[in-house]
Amino acid sequence: MSLNIELPDSTMNSIDNINFSSSSILTKEECILKICEIVELDDSDQSKRIAEKSITDGRKALHDYDQDLSPRILRDEIDESQSEVLKLLIRYIEQEWYRNTPEWFQQYLQQKKTVSSNIYNQILIRTADYGSKFIKENLLLSLIIQFLFEFGDKRILETPTIDQIRENLIADGRQGIEQYADDIALNVKEEQLKNDESPLYLALQDYYCKSLKNLFEDPDVAIQRANTIKIALTCVTNDGWWKGLHNKKFQDEIAQKKFKKLIEKLIDYLNKNKIPTPVDALSNGNSTNSSLINSASSSSVSSQPSAITTSTFSSNQSSNSSYIQIKSSILNETKPISVITTNIDEEKRNDECKIIIKCINEDDKLKLSHLVEAGELIYIDKKLNDVIDKIINDYACQKYFSLFINNCLIPMMYLLKRHQNLDDFIEGLFQKYDELELSLKST
Repeated sequence: MSLNIELPDSTMNSIDNINFSSSSILTKEECILKICEIVELDDSDQSKRIAEKSITDGRKALHDYDQDLSPRILRDEIDESQSEVLKLLIRYIEQEWYRNTPEWFQQYLQQKKTVSSNIYNQILIRTADYGSKFIKENLLLSLIIQFLFEFGDKRILETPTIDQIRENLIADGRQGIEQYADDIALNVKEEQLKNDESPLYLALQDYYCKSLKNLFEDPDVAIQRANTIKIALTCVTNDGWWKGLHNKKFQDEIAQKKFKKLIEKLIDYLNKNKIPTPVDALSNGNSTNSSLINSASSSSVSSQPSAITTSTFSSNQSSNSSYIQIKSSILNETKPISVITTNIDEEKRNDECKIIIKCINEDDKLKLSHLVEAGELIYIDKKLNDVIDKIINDYACQKYFSLFINNCLIPMMYLLKRHQNLDDFIEGLFQKYDELELSLKST
């Protein structure tokens, strides 16, 4: 599916002409009031909350308030590729990119705006339309990833996605870019790996610095020496949370008792933020092999992808007890635990867990805006069998079960929105899926 974001000349010209002199700065409050005015809302607190939603979640999020906005406004200001709301959001967002950010980042943005203006404009307009969907909690890292991998509109939903790259880089540090050798130019990849002034290194350093500070300030850890903090920051920026903090250079700087307490806090932090956590293999606590699992997912979802049934979530108790055993094993280990990259099947299983979590977590559930941004017009003049055939054919080519699950969600939402029965869709889907499985087994 394509986001179908167009770049009208007038909108691109308005981007190029933006300047950020003190007299032209647009405050958030001013932006909210202007949006209220454009979409014909009053100045009540509820109206301001609606307008603010478009700043954080993008212009398309206003579809969630279709009962508060007129059809004309929805059509002209939210759906059109060129509108006053879009121009205003572009102005405010680009302004914020250049304000309160490091000088190196501002220079990098200016360079990209000059030499890669098309990608720059696509990323900016996409942010104005979809807000935090592609930015997440760290602006610098999210934007650097989009620029380095040239995430134009045509490849935005292709794998690896922005989120997948971001999660792996956070888990593995800049060395994690090695696994994307086929998705990035060789010279760009080499620069990120070798140059400590590269955009990726500096963006990761910015991300880790804030989180390390919180970990080290914990009373049970209390790491204050500037040199120790500097060594830790260098280690995690290079190799990620786990391998970085188990680096001998860092371990030599602190007492083992304090190190164990730090790792305990780190595990809590990684699980709380749903960051993949390397632990001893569940099957053998003394095994030297390690696997990369997402503990947040495993506590809710069965470890076997084929067991997605009504009993899928019955493993909470065993997962929790496993987590306690894992944690105890790690804290009692005196030697650094080496991280071994998961095989493809384990990575797919983790992705499947995340897809299922999206179905049950309130914050991650699909909303009307997701259907709109996916482009529900793709189903116009298409029969149900055509939609099912495309889902099955995509799975036959990719053999990626988590994407298969994900590809089913939008058409299901489309049918539910129109109060249509899902039985025919599910029946047809299962039938075609069974046929595919039989054909794959026979080959």
